[in-house]
Amino acid sequence: MPDKPLQDKQARVERLRLLGRVTSRGDGQALETLNSTTLLDVVELSIANKVLLLLCDNVRLDNAPPAALRGICSEQFRRKKQCDAILTSLSKLAGATNIDILIIKTIRPFPYVGSDIDVIVASTEAFARFVDLLVASGYHILGRSAHEVTLQTPFEGIVLVDVHCDISAAGMVYLDKAVLWNGTATVDLDGHSVRVPGPEAELLLLAAHSVFKELSVTLADFLQAQYLAAHVDWRTVHSMARAEHLTLALCAFMSAMDNINLLLYNASLDYPELSLQSHLIDRDRLRALVTRDFCNKLRLPYRFSTWIVAAAYVNKYQSTPTEVLNFSVGRHAASTLKHHFLGKGD
Repeated sequence: MPDKPLQDKQARVERLRLLGRVTSRGDGQALETLNSTTLLDVVELSIANKVLLLLCDNVRLDNAPPAALRGICSEQFRRKKQCDAILTSLSKLAGATNIDILIIKTIRPFPYVGSDIDVIVASTEAFARFVDLLVASGYHILGRSAHEVTLQTPFEGIVLVDVHCDISAAGMVYLDKAVLWNGTATVDLDGHSVRVPGPEAELLLLAAHSVFKELSVTLADFLQAQYLAAHVDWRTVHSMARAEHLTLALCAFMSAMDNINLLLYNASLDYPELSLQSHLIDRDRLRALVTRDFCNKLRLPYRFSTWIVAAAYVNKYQSTPTEVLNFSVGRHAASTLKHHFLGKGD
């Protein structure tokens, strides 16, 4: 008889595959036969992976097993409508005042509602002016950092808006915002056009944000990457990644996406191989290390190991002193980086 850890891992994988079927293939009927305990596990997994709205969108609520699920989904639909209205109002305010903004990390190619709304402003002067306009409109500032301001909307319900002047993590800019304006796109929200980055910049931002800021990937990230992988010009993506010193971060991210695809569908994700320019490690070894790490964990969200993040920092900030690297990802991460890639510790 299998031991409990093995049984737990098998049950976790089964639930992940079930969630994958429901969210990516619309198989909502698969939930109707679940007992309440298993259904609760799947719902909690969808929350952790930021696909609860997508799960609800694929469930026939009149046949949903417990009434509680109907309540959860109704709240998700309400919040989505509220967030779309806020996005529209932000876009209209920017347009009326000639402030150039993009909505980032907020709109995905499937029903999605996040924990907050992210906006980036083209210039530093316009950034300060836009924040002042929001405050004058009733928004409340909850926090500031060197590169962003977090505000709470004045509307019913708690919705946070992060206004960025740069794309940063731990106080360090990891993607030049000019990249985001390199071929923008528009998304229609109830008849109003909202500007977002183009697909190539969106994919690079998704990868960099996952590695440098979140240090992890969710099922929502995977579904977005799966969609973008089929719609981008990969030569442009690779060129952007090289120019931004993000080849290692992109390679690690796409390796994780490939492993998630294998876990859910038993097939590799179709995308061209990235030429990795790094003195630390070659592409095949990095892919092998990410695969081994993913298979050891078999969890979503999947959290990148510290040495993967540390390697991405070294690749990005090639002229950054060791003490800055230690500050950014921790001394232990810097040590494990040396162990995995350079064959020596501190």
